[in-house]
Amino acid sequence: MVRNSVILISLLLFTIALQNSQAKRCRFIGEKCSKTVFDKCCGENLCQLSSPFNGVCVQCLSGGAACVMDKHCCSRKCDWGKCKKERYF
Repeated sequence: MVRNSVILISLLLFTIALQNSQAKRCRFIGEKCSKTVFDKCCGENLCQLSSPFNGVCVQCLSGGAACVMDKHCCSRKCDWGKCKKERYF
């Protein structure tokens, strides 16, 4: 029983250490991201989510993606929290 607990704790600590070592590196365009502080995109790149905590790093968000600011959208238009599909000049 004690041996199983030690193995389980060791495995848990190893998993946490592995996640922490990967989390320190930012993600480049095309790499997987989760839009969290632990798994973020490099520089000005953004994480476009396909499902909660599952996405890919992009230069700008495509139409229909959740947004906060116009500059995050490829169309440069964030309207009511969603990127517009058409481009505005």
